[in-house]
Amino acid sequence: ERLIFSGTGLREGLLFDQLSPSVQKQDALLAGCKKIAHAASRFDDLTAFETLFRWMKPLFTDQGDSFNRLLEASCLLSDGGWTEHEDYQADHAFQRTLVMPFYGIDHAGRAFLALSQYVRYGSGFEPEKEITRPAQQLLDRRMADLAVTVGLAQRLGYLLTGGALGLLRQTELKLE
Repeated sequence: ERLIFSGTGLREGLLFDQLSPSVQKQDALLAGCKKIAHAASRFDDLTAFETLFRWMKPLFTDQGDSFNRLLEASCLLSDGGWTEHEDYQADHAFQRTLVMPFYGIDHAGRAFLALSQYVRYGSGFEPEKEITRPAQQLLDRRMADLAVTVGLAQRLGYLLTGGALGLLRQTELKLE
């Protein structure tokens, strides 16, 4: 009557069954992104990423919950490439995000996150760029455009604040 496949193996499924119900109910993608943010970013807590997410959200009022989940995940990943040399940040952020061991996300969602991080660390988006072609093939034009917009908004947030994202609370984004 019910068949479940585990993308990571039986062992992880057995471990999942031993977790508390509250942990089992956590969003696997966001929990993983939070763990990555703690390990790879400059920030001791995650409030900076929450601030960035809330600041950017008015740009996407016509999007649904599944998009907001990707937006939040992208914000959590947005500082992961800060230690890279600027000449390689965009490519490395893209490649790293594309192959990170995320759970709770499909291929198109992963491509969205990778493309948003590429744009966040790049100076813009060039559709003909070979490195981003795998992500572009997985996304329809609308989602690719949204990923680019997310990356550009993140880039703006970091540029406005010099990385002190808490300063975004003193500003707002709105469409007029």
